[in-house]
Amino acid sequence: AALSLLGAEQEVVVLGVPYTQVYFGGLVFLLLNFIGNSLLQGAGDTITPLWIMLFVNIVHVLSNYAFINGVGPLPALGVTGAAVGTMLSRFLGVVMQFWVLYSGRFAVRMLPGMSYRPDWGMMARILHIGTPSARQGILRNGASLIFVRIVAMIPAATAAVAAYTLGLQTEGLSFMPALAFSVAATTLVGQSMGARRVEEAERRGWMSTGLSVALMSLAGLVLFVFATPLVRLFTDDPTVVELGASYLRTVAFAEPFLALAITLSGALRGGGDINAPLYFTIATHWVVRLPLAYLLVFVLGYGVRGAWYAMAVSMVAQGILAFYRFRSGRWKTMQV
Repeated sequence: AALSLLGAEQEVVVLGVPYTQVYFGGLVFLLLNFIGNSLLQGAGDTITPLWIMLFVNIVHVLSNYAFINGVGPLPALGVTGAAVGTMLSRFLGVVMQFWVLYSGRFAVRMLPGMSYRPDWGMMARILHIGTPSARQGILRNGASLIFVRIVAMIPAATAAVAAYTLGLQTEGLSFMPALAFSVAATTLVGQSMGARRVEEAERRGWMSTGLSVALMSLAGLVLFVFATPLVRLFTDDPTVVELGASYLRTVAFAEPFLALAITLSGALRGGGDINAPLYFTIATHWVVRLPLAYLLVFVLGYGVRGAWYAMAVSMVAQGILAFYRFRSGRWKTMQV
């Protein structure tokens, strides 16, 4: 029902249902994987999660190939095999993380003899800090689903959705540096604030952001120049290639602003301003992106390119909001 609601054709629904069932059935491993990495990163150990995720991604690629195509005694599961391979890699990643945490040799130690009784006060504090991020994720993903639905309502919807999917996956490689610097900013700003070194926290936030903007500006240049060859790595359908390339060229201009949004959101969380990123998502995704996409696509007749323009505008708006929020310094006086 969910896939049909998004505008998927019957052929896509038939393939997508078993994939989705397997994926969501193993979602607990994805969640534990994320929590384990965050524990280590929050303690200042960003190297160990890197090695764990390198292992996870290698297993991911190999197991996806094996289960999709049926290597050796393994059955050829097609699209469903991609979900099986993904969840297997995440499960093995969780096993590796538990070994790291219980070994007693890393930044976070879960040693034998520790009390596992619930600390209700600590749990309440964790919920207080984590709930805004959870709400942000729900609202961001909800807006993304509606955005896909808007794209799916455009004539030649199959090509448009395929172009959006390929473009988004390709662009995802470009904002990996911003995600990394966001983690660094959260950790560094949080540690400085914990030590009551406010000026150092601000300096670290801006330094992380400057490096992130520089790298993503370069990534945006690569996306703009090599848009067509990048999309052709995944498909030779001329319509999908054209639309996918137009997506990459459009969002390429917004990459520096996306770097601002991602990295400064991490810095704000580290400084205790846990609600600001949630407000940014509401303002830019629900107030800007979705209404503007509908206006440009269906009212002003820009077609699928109107959706690309709306996405780029919302990214720019999010970066500007994050910049002014961090520069205001209000986060320096917040308690969590």
